[in-house]
Amino acid sequence: MTKQEQIAEQQRQLHILFDAWMADKKKREVVTFKRPNGDIVDHYPDGTEVIIEYAKAK
Repeated sequence: MTKQEQIAEQQRQLHILFDAWMADKKKREVVTFKRPNGDIVDHYPDGTEVIIEYAKAK
């Protein structure tokens, strides 16, 4: 396995671990994040999402 392939595999594994960590965190805490469309959202443990700020048109 080349160095580039090793790095790609490490990135893949880190992405999987991050997704699992974030899913667990969302079950226990209020998480604020930015959606791909630019909206800023609060996610509550009960599954409720509140948009704090809408994306601004450019």
